[in-house]
Amino acid sequence: MYYDRFTAPLYYENEVRKSIHRLKFSSRKDYAESYAFLMAQKIRSDYADERFDFIAAVPMRTKERRRRGYNQSEEIAKALAKITGTDYKKGLIKKLYSTKRQSDSRMINRTGNVFGVFDVEENVDGKSVLLVDDVRTTGSTLSECGKMLYLKGAKRVCCVSLAAVKYNKKAKE
Repeated sequence: MYYDRFTAPLYYENEVRKSIHRLKFSSRKDYAESYAFLMAQKIRSDYADERFDFIAAVPMRTKERRRRGYNQSEEIAKALAKITGTDYKKGLIKKLYSTKRQSDSRMINRTGNVFGVFDVEENVDGKSVLLVDDVRTTGSTLSECGKMLYLKGAKRVCCVSLAAVKYNKKAKE
């Protein structure tokens, strides 16, 4: 994995899954602040020894962003920046072209689905970055974004998601 650490306050299951789906698919952008509060608590606990220069969000497919009207990870990242007092770098990571949705890919194919699709828009030489996504399934998206941050000079990349999928060996292998 191309990041130093990962944390999430919740598991992606049951009511949490339904709530995240409302954020993503039912225009509940207002959920972002509450989610960011939970994530900030987890960051204070798990990353107490870290100091971040800024927060960046995982970008999403342009087509989906247009249809939805917002990127849920970006909304969470902006709220998290306000809560933590850390700068937010809007659009730092760009998605160069559209790919199949990660949730539609088999677990084993997810790394290949995002390989080479991200770029970092500016030099982040010597910076410590907190990378935000809504859900971590395999870590492939976070890892590919982290790789690009390292290629642009990042000193450290730590990641936080609202929820993480519990590992299930039989799931979509």
